[in-house]
Amino acid sequence: MRLKARITNPRPLHNLTSSLSPLSKSLVLKFTPTQLALILKDASESSTQVWCTLPAASVLDDYVVESTLRNEIYLQCHLPTLARAVKSMLHAHNATIKLTRSPTLGALLAILVESETTSGRPLNISHNVPVIPLKRTQAAELREPRVGVPAVYITMPKPLTMVKVVAERMKALGAVVSVKANGPRGEVKVSVLGAHAEVETTWGGLKEVRNVAVETTAGASTRQAGEGADEWVEVSVGARDFVKFLNCHVANPAHVICALIPGMCAVFYVYMYSTTTHNPFATNSTTSSTVDEAAAGTRNDTLLTYYLPMRHSI
Repeated sequence: MRLKARITNPRPLHNLTSSLSPLSKSLVLKFTPTQLALILKDASESSTQVWCTLPAASVLDDYVVESTLRNEIYLQCHLPTLARAVKSMLHAHNATIKLTRSPTLGALLAILVESETTSGRPLNISHNVPVIPLKRTQAAELREPRVGVPAVYITMPKPLTMVKVVAERMKALGAVVSVKANGPRGEVKVSVLGAHAEVETTWGGLKEVRNVAVETTAGASTRQAGEGADEWVEVSVGARDFVKFLNCHVANPAHVICALIPGMCAVFYVYMYSTTTHNPFATNSTTSSTVDEAAAGTRNDTLLTYYLPMRHSI
């Protein structure tokens, strides 16, 4: 097993680790010859999952990954420790990672950051992030959830921070929030039923999306929603789960798409780009988008997929 690389663009990694840190202390890094994935997944299928993929070439150079598992390496690590190491790269001249082994600590992701002090003197910072390489059987269990065809795809309101402010207040009223969407009307509602009151907030002027281009750990694909009807689609999710998802605003996403699968889950696709002219929507004559088709970018960008399981009201 061999892994080494030079970090050429730490900003996306910093945005990702910062937005994911509130959700879990444990993270799985998946390295393949073409892709880097960050995975948050507990043993329970009923918990929130996050799957993030980005092209390896967008953040890594001088990249070598070799293993007996199709040249794929899975490393479980402590997310806050990794986040601190990545943060130290932001203003560095150079940063490298290498998979090593210590006689006392076991497997380590050795990170060397070459920077300088405020007076201009060279400063080298070393981080040894303990990791657990996953076995073949463990890696095989890491699969994104299989969900049914969404009843609706719709863009989320911008900025996402205003939704988070509302959700934070609703969390104090109840453990479960209801997310409703009406594609043809371009509206999303979030509500909570508390002990003494029911609170509901509506956002309009949103875009229904029929086809969504996604990049998963299994490769690129296009997902299509069912026939759009002028009716409300509803999924209830945990209030805490919803607020934690909304923390992705710190990653400065270009677009966020909500997909509701009644009776199962709510899925949120969070697209991040170097510019805001990229278009996450698959081009189709029936597709509505917020970006002109001529300015649409490629799929070689960063995508976070949040799976929030359905919760029953207490």
